[in-house]
Amino acid sequence: MSDIIRKITNIIYNSNSIRKKYLLENPSEKIIMCDASKSVKLDEDKTPEYGKEWITAKRCVFIFSDKKIKAGKWEIPINQIDNAELIKFSTLYGKGMVLKISTIQNEYYQFGLQYNKEIENQNILNFKISEQKLKLSLFSIIIRIIAISFLIYYIITKFIIK
Repeated sequence: MSDIIRKITNIIYNSNSIRKKYLLENPSEKIIMCDASKSVKLDEDKTPEYGKEWITAKRCVFIFSDKKIKAGKWEIPINQIDNAELIKFSTLYGKGMVLKISTIQNEYYQFGLQYNKEIENQNILNFKISEQKLKLSLFSIIIRIIAISFLIYYIITKFIIK
């Protein structure tokens, strides 16, 4: 299921065309991975969780080459990456992962991706790999409670109390 979702999101994000354009503009680079992504830049190092920053996350194509990571207009040279961690998780719909990066300029990025083994089978960027459940932020919990409350209200007023 994860692979099907990854292929669909890559079609929606037009990843293949963006990959071809990138290779034309950067012929000396080798692309390790090119996939649809939700990406956030944070003010501090933070454990990935379901939260408000993902609602407004940058939707873009994540390109990981032997020289840099590019997501939309963000470009992070590999030699500027201070620390990287790949966090794998499972959802009802399949597997996902977050690549968490900090740079030597104290910039913090998180790239939400569909599971893709290509990132694990590379030797360009060293990172710790871990598996964990993503936590729900307080904001996420409140939004879910509100949504469920509206659903219950709708069911009661539409089908039970006429």
